[in-house]
Amino acid sequence: MNKAEENFRRAAAIRGKLAPGSKEQSESLAALAETLPRTGKLGPAAQFYEQALNALEGQTAQMGAAEQVRAEFRARHEQYYRDYVMMANMAADVWFTARGAKSPKYLIVC
Repeated sequence: MNKAEENFRRAAAIRGKLAPGSKEQSESLAALAETLPRTGKLGPAAQFYEQALNALEGQTAQMGAAEQVRAEFRARHEQYYRDYVMMANMAADVWFTARGAKSPKYLIVC
């Protein structure tokens, strides 16, 4: 585990204890997910992006605001959604390739 991954794991854990499901925890999870592909950890990266998005979606559900406000909140975190889709597709491709199977062109599309 490299230093960046270690620090982001620690930050996500702290923020998860202090403010579970918060925007801050989501940001830490996404930052952690961003560091993992550099070390070949595509599956865990997709999982951390998914956790980050679940936290954001939980906040969106609690907003109780107009759909426009919720859409703007999601748009501010658009890159997390895009990165999640990319990591999930890359992890699936590696999984299929490791098993000698041909992977679908795209499993998840934006």
